[in-house]
Amino acid sequence: MNDNALREAGVDLIEPKKRRSVFKYLSVSGGVKSILHQTIRYSRPQDLNDPFECLPRYDHDEVVSLVEEKTKDPQQRDKCVESIMNRDFVDFYARMNVFGVTSFSLASTTVLMWSHYAEQHKGLCIEYDSSKIGLLAKVQYASTNERTLCSVKGPSQREAVSVLTTKGSEWSYEQEVRRFEGISNCDATFNSSLNRFVFTKGLPPEAIRGIYFGLRFDPVLMDDLCRREHAINPDCRFLRAKRDTQKFEIAFDEYKLGSYA
Repeated sequence: MNDNALREAGVDLIEPKKRRSVFKYLSVSGGVKSILHQTIRYSRPQDLNDPFECLPRYDHDEVVSLVEEKTKDPQQRDKCVESIMNRDFVDFYARMNVFGVTSFSLASTTVLMWSHYAEQHKGLCIEYDSSKIGLLAKVQYASTNERTLCSVKGPSQREAVSVLTTKGSEWSYEQEVRRFEGISNCDATFNSSLNRFVFTKGLPPEAIRGIYFGLRFDPVLMDDLCRREHAINPDCRFLRAKRDTQKFEIAFDEYKLGSYA
């Protein structure tokens, strides 16, 4: 999904010139790779963790109407309708899988995000400068899938963008924004444990503005990562999570090199 398509679709965007912080929650291994290799990972739409997202919804009556132009036999009609619906899901993925998606959050202190994406607080959260990543699209949250309705004759560009930027309202705590990148612009590596290719794209060292370490992050590894990052990116901030003593919330203290105990 190229940047012009996103702009023309009218979705809520964060333009590169509007510099702000966005956050990516990661496991220990994912975080270490992102920091040491200076990369971010992209996934194809069909590989995202929510099976309800990135799926177009087709108007059943529209499909029936098209089929009835070809046949009036009820049994054959029903088979054709089912075939078209299934085929079009496959066709949509085939069209969209030339793009990779990477996700960020607008918040760094969401306890659920730390639990779900940062390995039960053993991982970390990287603060990125959005201007170094590119155009970002804000995810829209909805209780129904009206926003993903597409023409069975072929989703328009606006419809395709809407499908790729809509999730169920239960996910709204994520405050998600997405970056789309052509797979051809990424490095591809086969991951045997996932049994699929993963895609990464490099970023300049200054893209990382800060690293937030979880409550359970290994302190020895923390200090080593901080030293390595500071050597190439001296302006990067390092912060260590702590429990709020009054609320079920996370707070952060500045972490200084060599201060682990």
